Amino acid sequence: MVILTVRHFTGGTEKLALLDKGIQLPLAVALMVALYMMMQMAKDNLHSMSAFETMASVTAICADKTGTLTLNQMVVTEFWVGTEQTTATTAIDHDVVRLLRQGAGLNTTGSVYWPDNVSPPEISGSSTEKEVLSWAVARLGMDAATFRKSGEVLYVEALNAAKKHSRAKIKDKATGAVVGHWKGAAEVVLANCSMYVDIHGAAREVGVKQRNKFENVINGMALGGLKCIALAYKKSNENGVGLPATGVPRRLSC
Repeated sequence: MVILTVRHFTGGTEKLALLDKGIQLPLAVALMVALYMMMQMAKDNLHSMSAFETMASVTAICADKTGTLTLNQMVVTEFWVGTEQTTATTAIDHDVVRLLRQGAGLNTTGSVYWPDNVSPPEISGSSTEKEVLSWAVARLGMDAATFRKSGEVLYVEALNAAKKHSRAKIKDKATGAVVGHWKGAAEVVLANCSMYVDIHGAAREVGVKQRNKFENVINGMALGGLKCIALAYKKSNENGVGLPATGVPRRLSC
């Protein structure tokens, strides 16, 4: 069971300077939204002022119960392989790392672009996709351009809130084998797993004891305000037999 947890960044207190000066939260949010729209319009070279007229008509702004403002950015804070939490990828079997790279780097609608050998990578996609890709590059040592050449993406479905998972069908160019990958809400993925892979690459059965442990880990992370994402896979032959066209199948390995 591979579980990633991500946390939203607030950007620090300097981002909330308006609140420190006694300006109420709704007004602060309105000012920030208006400033963001101005920046976007300048960036896109637009000259329409209808957006500002709309903002002037706003009478109510809804915020969450804490009023927290975030930068819409996340970072992976915990990483579990099987029943073990790990921080060093050197302790993980090479084949497991390869599966993780496939699940993160190929089962995605995001992308990683390296402008040169000095600048950091430019990563696109949703907040979740971007952070999983960032984690794969930084923690798994994934060279996105080289790694994409090692496998052919036969199909990929974007991660969405309704289905709570994404999926992809990958053909390994070295072996010709087709592997299905699923990524999504940990509780959804876990419900369809009958096996898990430990850090040594051994496949083990998800028994009652192991399932309870996974559920306790997931619930503990959720109580801590973390978003839990799990990766799972299912191997097939070169024709992809055994991989369903839709949904999350039973008897996955996670």
